Amino acid sequence: MKSSRDWLSNIVIAVGLLVLLYPTISNFLIMRNSSQVVQTYEETARDLSQEERDRIEQAARTYNA
Repeated sequence: MKSSRDWLSNIVIAVGLLVLLYPTISNFLIMRNSSQVVQTYEETARDLSQEERDRIEQAARTYNA
């Protein structure tokens, strides 16, 4: 009986720690994903030729008008 009580208390403690650490872990994963998205965007923008940039800018100006 004592070993099952120890096992249950260990599970309760582990669940409590996971709940306590959830915001930190979640924030870490979100920040890592965000930095990967920004890096991919920067690489894509860097690889564009000047003609492509001008075409995209003109399309944006036309859309906004």
